[in-house]
Amino acid sequence: MSSKHSLRTTVAAITTVLAALTFAPTTLRAQQLEKNETGLPAYPHFKTGSQYQATAGDGRPAPPPINGKRYQIYVASTPDTMPTVIAWYKKALPGAKASVEPARGVSGPTTVLVTGSNRVLIYIVGKRGTIAELQKYVPGA
Repeated sequence: MSSKHSLRTTVAAITTVLAALTFAPTTLRAQQLEKNETGLPAYPHFKTGSQYQATAGDGRPAPPPINGKRYQIYVASTPDTMPTVIAWYKKALPGAKASVEPARGVSGPTTVLVTGSNRVLIYIVGKRGTIAELQKYVPGA
């Protein structure tokens, strides 16, 4: 299995789990807009959002490592269109490298913007609108 395929599989699994945890209608947390603590820019029209630390805490498990690295992750949704969110992040992260990954357990392709060791994934899950997943690399976590 290639490392690129392994990365896509790992990211797909993490994204699916985080989206399920973040947007499950059975919890009040899923309907709140928590503070983005990643330091990465937050799209101004997020309606819901959840913060996940690089290590376990606050009663929530830490996200699993991605290719051996730990990330602080913020997952949020907006009713705005995916192209609108992508355009905003391209302006907010000048110099970020953009790529598109094929559909992988979500409702369509995922746009990935990479700046240094940090990543922003933008995708759609069902009828929940556009999702942005901000992944801030935490060295030594």
